[in-house]
Amino acid sequence: MDDAFDKKIGELTEQDLSEIAELKFRVKAMELGFKTYAPDGKHACDVIISWYGKTSKVQIKHTNVLVESKDRFQAKLAKGSKAKLPYEEHEIDFFAVYIFPHDVWYIIPWSEQEGLNACFYPHRDSCGCNEGFIEAWKLLRRDEAKIHEQ
Repeated sequence: MDDAFDKKIGELTEQDLSEIAELKFRVKAMELGFKTYAPDGKHACDVIISWYGKTSKVQIKHTNVLVESKDRFQAKLAKGSKAKLPYEEHEIDFFAVYIFPHDVWYIIPWSEQEGLNACFYPHRDSCGCNEGFIEAWKLLRRDEAKIHEQ
């Protein structure tokens, strides 16, 4: 990370960062051939995507700060502003977590989440539980989403 990036990100609010991450997700998904839709107020997800008629509900999360002595990035895979609650299976199909300083996405099936705090290591070699989901856009095609269940 460079100082210019840190300063620029530091000037943005959490809401700004959330909106930027959502827009970046939609653009990347459309570049890869997905159709994207804004959900109505009945959905807990941020974006609904479609791949040849198969739809997925995606919850977008982001992080930009290294934690634990600058060893890892961490994001909350939870809902609620104060009391963090887990998402339920019917609410979302995938988490898409954007790591701002590395311009990288993690596409994590809901069924693969391990707790409310998720750790990411895009800046170094790691065998962390989420590293297999780095840039795993193919999972959103739904026909390949169950590879971990086999």
